[in-house]
Amino acid sequence: MKVWLLFIFGIVPIISQAQNRMISGEVTDKEYNPIEFVTISLLSANDSSLIAGTITNEKGKFTLSCEEKKDYIVRASHIEYTTTFIAAGQSTNNMTFILEPSIISMEEIIIKSNFIKHEYDRIIVNMKGNPVVKGRTINEALGMLPGVINMNDELRLNGGTVSKIYINGRELHDRTELSSLQATDIENVEILPEADLQYNATTKGGIIYIFEKKCRWRRQWFTLFARRNEKKK
Repeated sequence: MKVWLLFIFGIVPIISQAQNRMISGEVTDKEYNPIEFVTISLLSANDSSLIAGTITNEKGKFTLSCEEKKDYIVRASHIEYTTTFIAAGQSTNNMTFILEPSIISMEEIIIKSNFIKHEYDRIIVNMKGNPVVKGRTINEALGMLPGVINMNDELRLNGGTVSKIYINGRELHDRTELSSLQATDIENVEILPEADLQYNATTKGGIIYIFEKKCRWRRQWFTLFARRNEKKK
């Protein structure tokens, strides 16, 4: 009996792993330079619903996990480049996206390092002078940031949920407020993709911190206070 139990519990993980597969690839520009912070979205081929998501690393690489024997569409999007789609059949892997410059990046002088900074647990996006803010609400602008997707005014982060949103250190309980605030009033945004791993078990999904220009001092105080608490933990 014990032998059979060991066999059953040993074979179940193998079967579970066999039902999943990995979709990997890279994103480059026309000169084959890797593009970092590209939002990669895994969409259902049937109804284009969002299944999972991630962002490319400094080498332009990405990896996604999905179920076997299903067809998907992989979408690569970045503010400086045109959005590109590739159909992912049941055996497709090692995808290569070559992105063309978008209208925004051709009309504006964009220095990527001025707008996006990557720290060990978060992505910090400088919104001052950033072309994503022009004529958009905060909710619309957030959907163009690395890893964040706006689907019918519902924000998703790397394919998962956005568990909490803070504006100037205040937790936002009514997210319709995001559609009434202008993105031009924002100083910067901090995105924590895996807050459930970084903080505590009660926080599931990512966290987004939004700081307005008029509250720059509050951002500095809040960041210092939050990181002191992290060290204590």
